[in-house]
Amino acid sequence: MRPYPSLRITFTSAALRIPGLLQSRFLDRVGGPLHVREGIYDALSQGVGVTAKISWLTASNAGGDRSGLEGKPRWIHCTPLLGSDAKVGVWMVGMCAPLPLSLRSSCSILLLFLHALLSRTRRN
Repeated sequence: MRPYPSLRITFTSAALRIPGLLQSRFLDRVGGPLHVREGIYDALSQGVGVTAKISWLTASNAGGDRSGLEGKPRWIHCTPLLGSDAKVGVWMVGMCAPLPLSLRSSCSILLLFLHALLSRTRRN
């Protein structure tokens, strides 16, 4: 997605290609508790990576109260990708559905590996 202040979704995987999603504001799709949404906003505005469990809203709710809306529970991880000027050029956002307990340990290892790989790529 685009960097702050826009935070518009610019690309999605085939599974998320639904009408109206591209170019919508990412935070208009995030529901759940206010403190979680504010934490995500703060991290994105400061260029700091963030991981959170959210309620993903399938329809945009621009400017409305999103705390009571029903959405799909999802985990997100947002990683800033820096440009040559050392500022956030784009955000890479990974999203996944909660996993059953039997799969969490192997998936955690994969997520740790991906995080380490991204951290290494950002340093180079």
